[in-house]
Amino acid sequence: MSRRRFDSPHRAPLQRAGTYQSKSRKSVVFGLGIAVCALAWFAPAIIVKSPLRHSILSSVTSDLQGTIAIESISAGWLSTLRADNIVVFDAQGDRLLEVSEIQLDKNLISLLQNLSDLGTIRIEQPIVNLIVRPDGSNLEDAFAKWLAPSDKPSNIHCNIEIADGVVQVTDTSTGSQWNTIKTNAAINMPADAASPLTLHVDSLLNLSDATSGKVFADLLLPGAEATGSQGTLTVKVSAIPLEIAGPALQRFAPGTIASGILDGDLAVTWGSADASLRIERLATQNLRLTSPQWLGTDQIAVDSLRTSGEVTQRGNTWQVKQFSIQSDLGQLTADGTATTSTTDGMSAVAAAMETLRYSNLHVDGQIDLARVARMLPKTLKVREGTQISTGEITLALESTVDTSGPRWNGHFKAKNLSATHEGRHLTWDQPIGLTVAAHDSNGVITLDQLTCESSFLSLVASGTTEQGDATLRGDLSTFAAEASQFVDLGDMRLGGRLDGKVSWQQERDRKVRLTASANAEQFELVSSTRPPWREDRLTVSLSGIGGIFGDEPRSIDQGELRVQSGQDQLHLTLPPAPAGILRETAFPVQLRLVGEVRNWVARLQPLFVLPNWDLDGLIDLNVGASVAADQVSIDGAHIELVSFRATNGSVFINEPILKVDTKGVFDRTNSAFVSPDTTIASSSIALRAANLELRAAATGTQIAGDADYRGDVSKLANIFNNPSQPAPRQLSGQATGHATLRHDGDITSCELSTDVSDFAYATPVKQMTGPAVTVAQSGASRWNTIWQEPKIKLAASATYDSSQNIVEISRIEAAGDTISFAARGRMAELSTRCLTELDGQIAYDLQKVSSRFHNQLGSDFQIAGRDTRPFSFRGPLLSSRAVANANQLYPVSSNSEERHDVASVESAITLMLAQASLGWSGASVQGVTIGEGEIDAKLSNGKVEFAPIDLSVSDGRVRLAPTVLLDRSPMILTLPAGPVAEHVRISPQMCTTWFKYLAPLVADATAAQGTFSVALDRTVVPLDAPSAGELEGILEIHTAQIGPGPLSQQLLLLAAQIKAIADGNLLAAPTTPTERWLDLPQQRIAFRMAENRVYHEGLQMAVKDVVIRTSGSVGTDQSISIVAEVPVRDEWLSRNQYLAALRGQTIKVPIHGSLTSPKLDQNALSQITQQAVSGAANRYIQGGVNQLDSELNKQLNRGLEKLFGTPR
Repeated sequence: MSRRRFDSPHRAPLQRAGTYQSKSRKSVVFGLGIAVCALAWFAPAIIVKSPLRHSILSSVTSDLQGTIAIESISAGWLSTLRADNIVVFDAQGDRLLEVSEIQLDKNLISLLQNLSDLGTIRIEQPIVNLIVRPDGSNLEDAFAKWLAPSDKPSNIHCNIEIADGVVQVTDTSTGSQWNTIKTNAAINMPADAASPLTLHVDSLLNLSDATSGKVFADLLLPGAEATGSQGTLTVKVSAIPLEIAGPALQRFAPGTIASGILDGDLAVTWGSADASLRIERLATQNLRLTSPQWLGTDQIAVDSLRTSGEVTQRGNTWQVKQFSIQSDLGQLTADGTATTSTTDGMSAVAAAMETLRYSNLHVDGQIDLARVARMLPKTLKVREGTQISTGEITLALESTVDTSGPRWNGHFKAKNLSATHEGRHLTWDQPIGLTVAAHDSNGVITLDQLTCESSFLSLVASGTTEQGDATLRGDLSTFAAEASQFVDLGDMRLGGRLDGKVSWQQERDRKVRLTASANAEQFELVSSTRPPWREDRLTVSLSGIGGIFGDEPRSIDQGELRVQSGQDQLHLTLPPAPAGILRETAFPVQLRLVGEVRNWVARLQPLFVLPNWDLDGLIDLNVGASVAADQVSIDGAHIELVSFRATNGSVFINEPILKVDTKGVFDRTNSAFVSPDTTIASSSIALRAANLELRAAATGTQIAGDADYRGDVSKLANIFNNPSQPAPRQLSGQATGHATLRHDGDITSCELSTDVSDFAYATPVKQMTGPAVTVAQSGASRWNTIWQEPKIKLAASATYDSSQNIVEISRIEAAGDTISFAARGRMAELSTRCLTELDGQIAYDLQKVSSRFHNQLGSDFQIAGRDTRPFSFRGPLLSSRAVANANQLYPVSSNSEERHDVASVESAITLMLAQASLGWSGASVQGVTIGEGEIDAKLSNGKVEFAPIDLSVSDGRVRLAPTVLLDRSPMILTLPAGPVAEHVRISPQMCTTWFKYLAPLVADATAAQGTFSVALDRTVVPLDAPSAGELEGILEIHTAQIGPGPLSQQLLLLAAQIKAIADGNLLAAPTTPTERWLDLPQQRIAFRMAENRVYHEGLQMAVKDVVIRTSGSVGTDQSISIVAEVPVRDEWLSRNQYLAALRGQTIKVPIHGSLTSPKLDQNALSQITQQAVSGAANRYIQGGVNQLDSELNKQLNRGLEKLFGTPR
């Protein structure tokens, strides 16, 4: 029986499942492969249409100062690359470049195979919006990093084709606009450095006035590694407006504007050893050129200017073929060859002679001087009202070689100069004429003729290169007289006679001995713009031996220069060279200069000028140095100045003796002086500098080194005080310190530390007039010491960036016994406004501060408080003003009066911003107790505004919110209208100071009590003279009692006298009043201050039933002019029938004198008594009127004399 298999039915499904899974995996892999391939194939299209393209574009253009927007990009592995509608924006978001289409003729696969070969790039219809400025353009700003030079050579090869381009140009300096249209260009950039770069451009140019022109240019630029190849540039232009040159002219000469039409055809070629310029035609029509910097208000106007010819240079040989310049102003022609000599060490004279010896050249020129003068009257300083009629300058130079050798002839003449001035005819037949003729025979040049003839100058020379002499005579007075007919010499005076002679002799060793001498008698050159130069007799002598002719190297073996005028002397010597030593590179010299500084400054004007400086004193200078072509080594220099004075109007240096000793090396190549040791000694400062380095750079003078110094603070501070005017302040003390300066590139760092001992700050004592105070003031000090510090420590760390003209202050500290501060910040615009930013902390001890001001504040002023508070400052320290640019060059011919530097003159204070605060724990001032408080002040817009101040003062409150106006002279303090004091307790100390001016009856009262309030309606107080301010307000007395004082005592006596009269006691002698207090009821008194006086009205007081009211004024000198009024009370009339005549009246008693010595008017008191007497006399009219009246008057006068003294 067969066995049954139970597993077979189960195995078949398992095999089918495994086969199915294998097929599924293959399908997935195949599908994934297809997807990856598809993704790779379409990746370029996906990327350029996804946001990823923006990231790629930003990365590629990261160096662009702006942004790029592209509407669409087409890319594929086998298709060419193309971008449509590209827009480039600059950093400000303005359109810089627009391109319709950019297309590469290569696909991605080709580019990836060779990334250095970009193929042909075609740019369709680009539009460039170019905005040019004198200092650059928007295009340069955007592509600055790409335009920067790089040491890495480019190995990119491509051909760039630009079709139908447009460039729209806007000149911001002139506002003009122009554009180029139909611009086509082709650029071939080779991949290797040996192949040339080629460029072709053709374009049409249009101005806004529809003027159009054409330009064609071809450039072939040899590769950097090419040998023997030449570069060429061919340019053809037709009807090109010169206005397009404006932006380029603005960069080199701001303000220059050119106009006209240019046509030309020229070619330039150059190579390693030769070059040529061929001008087929270059013509300008209607040329107009203005340049305020160089020509002032003048304008060059040439109707026609034509140039043609060829100039070629091959090695040392120059060839000129039919070169000519023709214009309305004159002409110049040149033709021939010239060979220059470049032998090392050859002198300039020898090189020039060698050039002439091997030249065959002919040059002719002619200038219409009359036309030039009419065109440029300001530049040539033609005299006002003078019209130049005729005049010309001719020149000719001919160098030929015939059978006898080289021969030279030349002349330069200015002749036939005539003009009219206010109807008068002026002539100058021969201003100057120079003629020269010479020939070369066997290497010896003979001077056949050298003459210069004019009405003011005569020069005659003869001889050979081996021996000869020349004489010169001149009359500067004649020259000035002749020239002033035509030229405006202004306030310049020129005069004197000149005589000179030069001789030379060649010795056996082919060295030349040169001897020269010159005299100037009665010479003067005086002008308001520079120090006057006058010489009664100035002599100059020069002698020397050296090699200046021939082929041997130039050398100077011995020399001496002497200049003398009166006691002024200059002696420069070059010692004889040791035998066998040829001096070619370095010459040891000794210099001695003595005399008056003012005279030497005037003599050195042709070399340098110190503008706006006035120097005086005696100088003694000794220098030993070695002079070479590139440097001067100073072995030792000693300068001694006696009675030296120097000022520029802001700085005033006055030194009895000033000594400077130094040694070092001056490098001419970089204008740097390095000294290992330099000392300066004077009465004000002693300084020693080690490793000093001074370097003149375009951005300013750079300084480095270490210096120790000691100085007199008083004398150093006086440098800024005009000695002809009273000093506004006095500083004193002794300063010692150390400074370290280091320089790296444009950055100079400085570390400074200074100790000042016995520092004091003082102001002048206000001088009083009158013989009574003369003796007292003569023995007293003229200075009032405000601040004293036994020791102050100063420290600072800062860096100066000369390229930005900015000082960064990392630390500045000052510490004294009473106050100290620390700050950091920066300073900019140092040569103009000195913009400053400071932030720091100030620490103070007010108790110590007040002790420093003991004499000014008085013994009864006390304040306490110690704290550290922040402060800040922003703004300029100086007012902005026109500052001449030291780096800007102006030609001598330019009219300085026509140049205007424009600068808005702003008040520095109005631009300052500052904040500071001060707090105290308690204070007491003249009996007034002041509680804890603080002041918070802010400076802006030229005024200091204080935060509202609310203080507890003598059981009351004082509320202030002052404002100080700093932007005017004098500075003003103002307060807002409203209450300033509320319920302040009256004290006797107040009565001795300010309160007595508001309420004069309290003056110097020995006792006082009560309270008062003050409200101000108007407050204007000048800080330099507070007593001259203006105040208006209300003084409210709540209640007060005033004890004895000079004026209150008088008013008490007045009250007692009136009381006696009211009681009918007419004949009783006045006695000391029993009542010693004046009662002041609650009242409001109007007051005002004006013209150094304080006025009040209606101040009321009472002594029992006698009420007294005062009105009037008190001067700041304590003089008084017051009227006391006493109303007659009705109850007095009921008690005394004699006073019936005074019913309803007020008794008025004027008071004069001073607060310390008041005087009541006795006549007013007599009238009061007379009225009472006449009332009593009427009762006894029968039988004794005269006797009664006589007796009454006698008794009354006796009483008044006892009370007030004998009448005057």
